[in-house]
Amino acid sequence: MSIPWTEPLGGGTIRKVKQLSLVVADNKVLDFGAGFGRYSDLFSNIVGQDNTYLVEVDSDSILELREKGYKNIYEPESAVLPYEDDYFDVIFSSNVLEHISRPEYFEYLKEIHRVLKPGKRFVVGIPSYPFKRVFDISKAIQTGMYKYYLLDDPTHINKMNIITFEKHLSKLYDTVCIEPTKVLFEDSIPYIKKNRMRFRFMADKVMGYCIK
Repeated sequence: MSIPWTEPLGGGTIRKVKQLSLVVADNKVLDFGAGFGRYSDLFSNIVGQDNTYLVEVDSDSILELREKGYKNIYEPESAVLPYEDDYFDVIFSSNVLEHISRPEYFEYLKEIHRVLKPGKRFVVGIPSYPFKRVFDISKAIQTGMYKYYLLDDPTHINKMNIITFEKHLSKLYDTVCIEPTKVLFEDSIPYIKKNRMRFRFMADKVMGYCIK
């Protein structure tokens, strides 16, 4: 399965959702860890704010999201999500799961599985350890920002790699399709395309579809 949604390494320019097949007009979308609405804004342009749901813990982010007009915002008090079973067509999460303690992380994965419609998409972006640290060193040399890149983010309390993440998801979903970021693994390079699953542990981020 090809991945129609990808980010350049380091979180560069986002491809516009309108150019992709990830979301269509009648979808209900959950942005899990919405932040200031970077992705929510793209989703809401297609499905509308009424069909865009957000989970966020930061009070400043929630205030800004409300100022933008979002109403379907949930500030979690536990890992239980306040939605019906099989409610969402797409659940999206970018660079969030690594900030959640391991016990809560497993509970959230179960809840996400519960509220996602059968056969629909759970799209995830995570840093992949230990290769993330290689990427950090490379960026430090390129930019000269040694303190920023060499000191790993202390809020990454749930470090894992892509293969481990895939195993966690496989316990919940019948089919798990995970592919590395296309910046590192261009489909135009035959060898990389043929062997991409062998290289998946090297990707800084992964966008994975879980299809039940």
